[in-house]
Amino acid sequence: EAVNGRVVAFSRGKPVLLEALDTLNERTRLDVQINSEVRICHLRTHRLLILRGPSRALISADGVAAESGQAIEASTLTCAEPVVSKHQGGLVSRGVASRQ
Repeated sequence: EAVNGRVVAFSRGKPVLLEALDTLNERTRLDVQINSEVRICHLRTHRLLILRGPSRALISADGVAAESGQAIEASTLTCAEPVVSKHQGGLVSRGVASRQ
């Protein structure tokens, strides 16, 4: 949902810098760097999870667990599944500077 700072996602043996609206797979490990924060909408529980660095966590279908194995408490805020748009058109880009 949102990323502030630097968060690295390890999935299938590859590290990737996490960006807002990225999808996380089952058994993805997150390394939240110091002074960083990530907000995750866990679709199975429909709960918003907030992780602050420095920390490590493992994403699963049942929730998110800290590296120590302890479950991370979900906030009382709910989130909704993304909806597929019925409209065509537009442009979505990330990490690309626009030309003017």
